[in-house]
Amino acid sequence: MEQTIYDRVKLIRESKKMSQAEFSNLLGMGHSTFGMIEVGKRKILDRHIKTICSLCGVNEEWLRNGVGEIFIENDDTVIDQLTGEYHLDQLDRRIIKSYLQLEESQRKVIKDYVKSIFLDQLKSETANEIDMEVESYRYELQQEKNIKTSSALQQSDENAG
Repeated sequence: MEQTIYDRVKLIRESKKMSQAEFSNLLGMGHSTFGMIEVGKRKILDRHIKTICSLCGVNEEWLRNGVGEIFIENDDTVIDQLTGEYHLDQLDRRIIKSYLQLEESQRKVIKDYVKSIFLDQLKSETANEIDMEVESYRYELQQEKNIKTSSALQQSDENAG
């Protein structure tokens, strides 16, 4: 049996892991209206098709005729995947989307700036590690000097007595 547009609408909803109520809310239509569309008891309107394609990143040719890939890969669909996988919030999404929209030269400026921050941090950590090693070495030398001084004082006391 050939897949109908109604079957394809259901497939989209299921691929988004949404209930009929959630999907109908997303599309801005009543739950019962969407339920009847999904089972083929109500005609799907052109505006519904456009809304589904726009909001879900669906290939309109596939939705109407079953031709081509289901989803259109674009920045938003990639960001949607990242959002789910890495639990991104809206600020994360805006940062990524804004970065992707920058020209290459603008992205280079940002990357150079971030690299400089990391290099400064690395230099600071390295300097701190060196300072800690010097302090440790200074402590060891002081302990050795104290032992030598203590030994010299003991010998001096023994020789005097």
